[in-house]
Amino acid sequence: MTELLLAATGALYGWLLTYLLQSTVLLLAVWGLVHVRWLRHPVTQDVLWKVALLGGLITATVTTVRDAPGRREAPRAVAVRTVSAADAASRRAQPTDLATWLRSSLAPGAAGSMAALKVAKPSESCRFALTSLPHDHTDWATIVGEACPTPRAFLWQHGAVVLWLSGTLLTLGLLIRRRRLLDDALGELRPPGSRGRRALRRVVSSGCRISARLVTSTTADAPCVVQGTTIVLPERCEEQLADEELDAVLAHELAHVQRRDVPWLALLRAVEAIFWIQPLNRIGVAGALEATELACDDRAVARTGRPLGLARSLARVAEWSVRSRIPRSEAALVYGRGHGLSARIRRILDFPRPDRRSSPWAAVAAAVFVVAPAFLMPSVPAAPVVHKAVLYQLDADDGSEPTLMLLDGAAEMEARPAALENGRSESAIGEHEPDLKL
Repeated sequence: MTELLLAATGALYGWLLTYLLQSTVLLLAVWGLVHVRWLRHPVTQDVLWKVALLGGLITATVTTVRDAPGRREAPRAVAVRTVSAADAASRRAQPTDLATWLRSSLAPGAAGSMAALKVAKPSESCRFALTSLPHDHTDWATIVGEACPTPRAFLWQHGAVVLWLSGTLLTLGLLIRRRRLLDDALGELRPPGSRGRRALRRVVSSGCRISARLVTSTTADAPCVVQGTTIVLPERCEEQLADEELDAVLAHELAHVQRRDVPWLALLRAVEAIFWIQPLNRIGVAGALEATELACDDRAVARTGRPLGLARSLARVAEWSVRSRIPRSEAALVYGRGHGLSARIRRILDFPRPDRRSSPWAAVAAAVFVVAPAFLMPSVPAAPVVHKAVLYQLDADDGSEPTLMLLDGAAEMEARPAALENGRSESAIGEHEPDLKL
């Protein structure tokens, strides 16, 4: 179970680095296209920001699976001279390198360290592979590696994945807390008054085919959409806004419901929270929110035909919510936030403009243009597999001194053991001198 967990953690480390690399390319590409104003339509911008935020997850998965190695490397095995278990135990406190001790042929008084090794007794299959399998067998290293497993080492890459998971739990907890703050800010929700019901009927009769629930709040300071299809209207909207301004507010909020912006925002906020290690996700979510608000402004003006009413309502709501109690939550789209208010009002008053027309094919073509290069990028390899060395103690049947054999999965060179004679084995270290990584 531990080895499986370390292997999965190592693979996740490689996937995370691949995601960071490819999502950075996607987000910077969309940021550049938006800010050089090659893509002016808010719907196209909204699609591209979503593609950049979610596309990195897809491209990282595809390229990681594509570049995954087809087979697992067999661990390396190295045999050492006979040494008693007592002698090995006495050398645990010595600080010098194990490879130096092995190359000294276990001379009396030679310094060495066994601190990195675990002395263990082999299983029956391991003992058979070490003692009875011909050393010139072509699959010797594979058979010995399967019969005598060496535990994987916990590397700093695994620690990085644990740190990411810990941060993810923290950020998800903050999302839950913001949801609770939203419920507190909205307070008690009540049915709308007669003005609100009449305004909703006027807007729905003008072409909106999606039903929505309208409620009012005594504590909310700005209109917002929660739970996907619930429009929360502050009581002062019915009391202080003119009819055309109230119609514009409801038309804007109904556009959010029609576009399913609340579920989309919840998904993007979750990606931002889970993958907090990607700081550019914050820019992507902010860009998607701005594009969403502008797209809903366009729908509201097209539905009511009164851009001045929408502009006035934005200014009035902005006065109420200078210090809004409603948090920037994944569950709410708050009226009057997002794009700079003055620029947004000027844009509304310029309606209609040529850049308001957009073909869905333009968004598709732009998304393909942005995502396609990411599939051509290589993936980052998984964290390297490093096996700890295990010193197997082979007890002799005739009661003579036991044999110790070192199985080192981290050795870069394969050294086959010589045949055992009278409980002894010839050292393979002298000839090959592999670099032992313990």
